[in-house]
Order: sequence, then C-alpha cells, then structure tokens
Amino acid sequence: MEDNQIREEALSVCKRAMFWGAFWCIGGTVVTVMTYNAASTGGGTYAVMWGAIVFGGYKFFRALYYFLKL
Repeated sequence: MEDNQIREEALSVCKRAMFWGAFWCIGGTVVTVMTYNAASTGGGTYAVMWGAIVFGGYKFFRALYYFLKL
C-alpha cells in the first residue's frame, strides 16, 4: 500500500511540474507575441522572452519524461 501512495505522490509532483512548465513556456510566448505586435504596428523594439520559453519547455518535458516512466 505504501508503494502506491509514493507513486501517486510522484505523479502529482510530475503533473504540477508539467503545469508550471507549460505556464512559463506559454506565458513567455504570449508576452513575446504581444510585444512584437506592439512594435510592428507602431515601430520600435520588442522583447523575446526566450528564457521563460526555454525554462518552461525544459521543465515541462523533464516532468513529462518522469511522468511516463512511472
């Protein structure tokens, strides 16, 4: 019974990490697109949130890997 509880807790941790990874990746992409659109219509510069996108993608796929191994 204890092994099942440990597995369920590990699955919960993986799901939470996948959520936050997707949140960072999607959030970084949305901010990048918004600043690009603002710069393209009125001129100026835009910000590419590559750190948030890469960090989120890494966190998501790392958690997915462990989720599928369980």
